[in-house]
Amino acid sequence: MRPPRVIAIAGTAEGTSQVALAVGFGVALRRAGARVAVIEADLERGSLATVVGLEAAPSLASVLAGRVPLADALVGGPQDVRIVTGARGGSNQLGADAQRTLLAQIDALGDRYDVIIVSPAADRSTGTLFAVGAAHATVVVVAPERAAGGRTLETLRLLSSRVDDALGVVVHGASDAESARADYVALVGRARFGALARLAYLGWIPTGPEATACWDPAAPAGRAVAALVGPWRQAPPARPHGGLQFFFEPLLAAREAA
Repeated sequence: MRPPRVIAIAGTAEGTSQVALAVGFGVALRRAGARVAVIEADLERGSLATVVGLEAAPSLASVLAGRVPLADALVGGPQDVRIVTGARGGSNQLGADAQRTLLAQIDALGDRYDVIIVSPAADRSTGTLFAVGAAHATVVVVAPERAAGGRTLETLRLLSSRVDDALGVVVHGASDAESARADYVALVGRARFGALARLAYLGWIPTGPEATACWDPAAPAGRAVAALVGPWRQAPPARPHGGLQFFFEPLLAAREAA
C-alpha cells in the first residue's frame, strides 16, 4: 500500500480563506478522478464545519484523543469529497505523540485515497509547522491587501524553513489577474531582504460572494481553482520528506538532558 499524496494549504493570517480553498482543491481533484479527503487541522478556531454546513461529525480532536480512527471520522462533504473538521477551543501545539499518530493514520489511508489535503491553522504553532513539514507540497494563501505585509513575510519565512521545495503562492480575493500578479511581485520584492526559500506563483482566485464558489465548477472562483490543481493531478504519491525530525530531535535531546 502506498501512502496518499499530502498537500498542505496554509494561510498567512485569518481571513485568507484557505479552508474554502482546501475544499475547492479537493473538489477539483475529485472531478479529475482522484479519491480525495480534506483534513482541517485547526483545533483552536476550526471553521470547516460552518463553511460546508456540517452540523455533527467526529472532529480531528476526537481522532487525536483516540476516540475514533481517522478513517472513520471522515464524512461526506461537497461533491463526494470526504472531510474531517477541526475544533474550537483546543490547542494547535501538537506534541510528538500526536504528530506520529496523525501521520501514521494518514499513511494508512493509502488504500482509500489518492490525495489528502490538510488545512492547518493560520498561525505558527507546532501543529501548523508539522502539517507543512510532513506534506509533499505546500500552497500558501495570501490576501491582496496583506500580500507584502510584515506578518505575511514572517509566516512565509517560518514555513519555508520546513520545506525542501518552493512554497506555492495563491493570491485569494484579487480583482483581476494583473493586480494579483502585482501583489505577488511586491511580495517577492520584500522577501529578497530576508532568508526566504524560493516562492512559486501558482495563480489567483477572484473575489466571490460566498465560500462555496471555490468548489462550484461553474463559478469564476471554482474555475480558477480547477486551473490551479493541474500539477497534482498526475503526480505520483510519495512519502513526506519535509522533516519530522525537526520536532522529534529537540524533544529527545531535552529528555536526555533531563
